[in-house]
Amino acid sequence: MTALETWQRSARAIAAGVRAGELEPADATESGFEGPGERWERDVHALISTDAAARERAAVKAPNSRRLAGVPVLIKDNLCTVDHPTTCGSRILGSWRSPYDATVVRRLREAGAVVVGKGNMDEFAMGSSTEYSAFGPTRNPYDLAWPTAWCRWRSAATPAAQCASRRRSAACTA
Repeated sequence: MTALETWQRSARAIAAGVRAGELEPADATESGFEGPGERWERDVHALISTDAAARERAAVKAPNSRRLAGVPVLIKDNLCTVDHPTTCGSRILGSWRSPYDATVVRRLREAGAVVVGKGNMDEFAMGSSTEYSAFGPTRNPYDLAWPTAWCRWRSAATPAAQCASRRRSAACTA
């Protein structure tokens, strides 16, 4: 299975593939960064931080028998993680690293999910479109001239970009 085919799978299909031993968590984790992510992230700017070594370590540690086995997740930057900086979309916090994972992050990891990085957001969550992030706005993957505010995923333009690659499905226009 190619990286593109893996990247286009649903979370349910990825977890089922990992649990069945047909897919490695590291392959699922890297699939979005090999090709699709490289092509659009520079313009969409959905990520504040990601680190290949941290993704690899997280994929190795992810339990392969759990409900979210191997499913890559992007965490909003106001949730603490031990393996990625938590900046809350602000340069004031710079590269601050939390000594602990937020409860929701810990529970995702326990369920087998692999944290792949931190998603862009408005500085200290003071907004709803990521137009006011100190790291630059996240752009709508359908039309880069627009922010992500129209999409129900808001700052998570990552899944929206997958929909954009599928020619604007009805699920993405809510």
